[in-house]
Amino acid sequence: MGLNIRVKSLLKAFVPKKIRTALAWSIHSTAQASNYWGNFQDVREIYQKRVTGNPSLSWHTWKVRERPSPFGRVLAFGDGKGMAAEAALVRNNTIEVIYFNISKGECQSFERLFSDNHFEFPYRCVLGDANRFDFTQLGTFDTIISVGSFHHFEKFERIFPKLNQILKPDGLLYADEFIGPSQWRYEGQIIDLINQYLASLPEKLLLNRKPVISEEFYGIWKNGLDPSESIRSAELEEWLRKSFIVLEAYPFNGTFLYPFFLTAQFNPQRLNIPAWHDTDVGHNELRKMALQEDEWISSGQLLPHFMYFTLGKK
Repeated sequence: MGLNIRVKSLLKAFVPKKIRTALAWSIHSTAQASNYWGNFQDVREIYQKRVTGNPSLSWHTWKVRERPSPFGRVLAFGDGKGMAAEAALVRNNTIEVIYFNISKGECQSFERLFSDNHFEFPYRCVLGDANRFDFTQLGTFDTIISVGSFHHFEKFERIFPKLNQILKPDGLLYADEFIGPSQWRYEGQIIDLINQYLASLPEKLLLNRKPVISEEFYGIWKNGLDPSESIRSAELEEWLRKSFIVLEAYPFNGTFLYPFFLTAQFNPQRLNIPAWHDTDVGHNELRKMALQEDEWISSGQLLPHFMYFTLGKK
């Protein structure tokens, strides 16, 4: 359940950004959000097939299985997919995992996951603000993993050179990231496509056909609890390429579907989210939309806003 508007306003007025970010990460889980585009199974199967060739195989699992070198010593950020834990279970060549997060609740979740699996190697969570933390004090790493964390960082200029410094010469950095508009400033073509779909979709899937405007996207970003969300996301790919060697880069869906399903948070809400999950018409529309979006991205008609990167030390 989300916080009400009055509580959010009080938090924004009196609570520092760092604490609000930590609170947001503790109480919200994208992996559990019913309106998050990547949590629809129909969509996930289409983009997994695009990336891995297998609709049932995730990029995270694929990278764990096919990596030729040991995962060794691992530094993980926001690893909600459990890639570090999966690597430890499947490959049996992890020697230590350090999980870094600003949220005490996220640290507790990480510690439960690792204690439940009875890993015998050392693991711990370091609580801190990545924008200010000196990562060189943690030593060097064979593997760095970011699952949806880097686009919350603001000080790319400070953070990425430090991460490159602590990545071993033959180490790998895996990043699953949003590289779309900073602060959800959607405009132009995306807005037009969303409104075309809102005008044409079956009644069962909608609560309101009112056309959206770009200010609504920035509005829900501005009024949200987490001030770090997509703070400089449009610059992220550029900074990753500046700071590391790009070994692989796989675009996947979400350029259209992510903002489309954000409209479920607008006032008035545009989408009847349960119907997208629970009805045949919802599943059919999801598959059609995901395939259309995949075609747009493949042809260059839409730029990718979600990417999987495998990076090496520069």
